Amino acid sequence: QIEDYLAAMRQVLDEGSLPEQQERFSGEEVKELLFDIARQTAAAQGSFVLFSGEKTKGGVICDRQLLIRAFENILSNAFAYGDTEKGIRLSVAENCRKGEQFLKISVHNFGRGFSKRDLIYADESRHDSTHQGLGLAIVRKFAAAQGGYLEYRNEAGGAVVEVYLREK
Repeated sequence: QIEDYLAAMRQVLDEGSLPEQQERFSGEEVKELLFDIARQTAAAQGSFVLFSGEKTKGGVICDRQLLIRAFENILSNAFAYGDTEKGIRLSVAENCRKGEQFLKISVHNFGRGFSKRDLIYADESRHDSTHQGLGLAIVRKFAAAQGGYLEYRNEAGGAVVEVYLREK
């Protein structure tokens, strides 16, 4: 566990520690990749995923492995803190904010949601024997590197995590 924690800390702190293999992905390719990962993760957790998303026109440029790692961090938290009988909801859609176009990835679990403390310190507050509390910090770093950002909140009986990646 200590080795896993240290590796996660290095990932958050080390700028450029992993060689990036930038690729262009259409929004549809991102959606297909993430839906596939979510299906596999849900099956392994004995749960399910409700998918939604509209046809996208734009795309993003990013490292496939970093995209997957960031999304797996979100899914790990969603299933760990959600209700497996209720599953999770995943959507991928385009979103315009402040005149800029983003690909928005939204994951909603139907668990207890974020506590008040989590909403302030979500990157560091969920420590237990299997989670180091760095998942969202890693996701935030990935999103920022793509010209985007991370948001999280409570909604309708669960937690919602949204990643905005700037379309290019």
